[in-house]
Amino acid sequence: MLGRTTVSRIVILSRARCSNHLRSCTRAASTSSLGSYSPAEPTHSVIRKGTFRQPLEPVVLPQTLDIGRWNYYLAGHAEEGKVVEALHTFVHMKNIQVLPSRETYHSIIRAFAHNCMYDEALAIFTDMINMGFHATPQTFAYLIQSANNSDNQAVDYILDLMRQSQVPMDSAIFHALISRHAMRKELEMCIQRLNDMIGWGAPASLDTIAAIIILASEQDNPRLAHDIAASFEASSSRRITAHLWMNILMSSAEGLYIEGTEAAWNQVVTEHGIAPDEGLCLAVLHCAARHGHSELASLVIEQLRFMGAHIQEYHLAPLVEAFVVAGQLKIAMQTLSFMRSHGTPPTMQTASSIIAYITDGTSIERIDAAFNMLDDLHVDAGVVDIVAMNAVVAAAVAMGEFARAVGIYNSAGDWGIKPDVETFKIVLGGCLVQKKREHTARIFEHMEKFNIVLDADIHEALIKIELLAIDGYYEDAFWRLEEMKGAGFKVPKKLYEELAKTCVNHKDIRHKLVIEEMKSLGHEISQDLTDYIQRSGPPPTLVHQTQHGFLDRRRD
Repeated sequence: MLGRTTVSRIVILSRARCSNHLRSCTRAASTSSLGSYSPAEPTHSVIRKGTFRQPLEPVVLPQTLDIGRWNYYLAGHAEEGKVVEALHTFVHMKNIQVLPSRETYHSIIRAFAHNCMYDEALAIFTDMINMGFHATPQTFAYLIQSANNSDNQAVDYILDLMRQSQVPMDSAIFHALISRHAMRKELEMCIQRLNDMIGWGAPASLDTIAAIIILASEQDNPRLAHDIAASFEASSSRRITAHLWMNILMSSAEGLYIEGTEAAWNQVVTEHGIAPDEGLCLAVLHCAARHGHSELASLVIEQLRFMGAHIQEYHLAPLVEAFVVAGQLKIAMQTLSFMRSHGTPPTMQTASSIIAYITDGTSIERIDAAFNMLDDLHVDAGVVDIVAMNAVVAAAVAMGEFARAVGIYNSAGDWGIKPDVETFKIVLGGCLVQKKREHTARIFEHMEKFNIVLDADIHEALIKIELLAIDGYYEDAFWRLEEMKGAGFKVPKKLYEELAKTCVNHKDIRHKLVIEEMKSLGHEISQDLTDYIQRSGPPPTLVHQTQHGFLDRRRD
């Protein structure tokens, strides 16, 4: 591996050797005694696409005088950017007295352009003009390419030379300019040059369009990339390649641009039969979901199945959302049942788009409409998924309609299901957020009615709700705390702190016992709780506090 310093020295040495060849060739082209020139030794360090190759093997060159054959050799060297080989061939031509043509000079310039050797290319151009050959648009296209690593003044100078030579702009020149801007990530200049190109009536090549599409896709401008691709195909017999459509698909899906995503998906998957990876499929799914394009989302799910992917909840959640956004709420609910029957149980996260749709606005009409849809699903399909019911319950709770929420889950038996733990987590969570402590007793009765086994979350919610008491009676919080511990659940540190703060607010000395228990469990007392207690002032006597019963229960 060559170090940076070593590489720099090789580049300088190689350019110097190329310059020696160039000066020799120039002298050979202008001398009247062609046979008197002795070529220099071949260069062993050569620039090729920015990398270095091994030393050249000796090459035996033919002695033919056919300029066409020599130009064929030079064109091959120019195509691969073999500067030294091209110059060596050029010198050999001089030695056997083969006069160069304009194509000869073009090949030399092209070889230099391939390696962005602007000064050398310009010197060959000058020699070509001195030899009486006229420049063509392709000549200047090569010169512009040679200036890709030079500043804009070099390009301005080339364009000025072109105007002086009265050479018109054409597709090759515009392609060289656009390629330069694309290499420099100058998207606006690419578009400006493309507009100029249209103004000149110069047709754009596929390579030119490709450079702009790739740059626009990379710079998160999928609409522009798609518009350029569509415009090119509409005005040309040539088609955009699958590679370019893949760029448009990735950019459009990530940018949630549905027109570009749909068009690119059809081209990549349907027309070219290319299978996108799972990550890209997920991006397309989310784009389809955002815009309510359930048909596209369904096509992506089919493609994932065809690819052998194991369909998960996160694959199907965007399909549910797509139905919701498209106004097909009933089908979205039915999709939840479809998921469960095919081994992919939905979750409340899957139904989040359903909840968002129902709660969008202040009217309760959508709650009632969703409730009626649950009835229709049971009549039409004979099945209602519990997550669909819980989603409607969650929407009712979010809008403060607790009576409707209770009515909905009490109707579960009519649909062949029953409320589950998640149902009551939702309702209790609403009571806590909206401080509706008065509903707790009835909800707890319903939990017992439906034989709901309390988990840690429900225990915690019940305790927190009891701490909402505005009358100072929060004894049930201690009772529920003991229940939680008795059920084998670990009490979170934050719940202990909330209980301690409530005691402090009511001058209840039992906050000390709460803190002792926290310490015994290895919980660190936060500075916030310490400061809170200090700001509350001295507690009352222990005699006043024992009547609350927490100490008695601890003794038992």
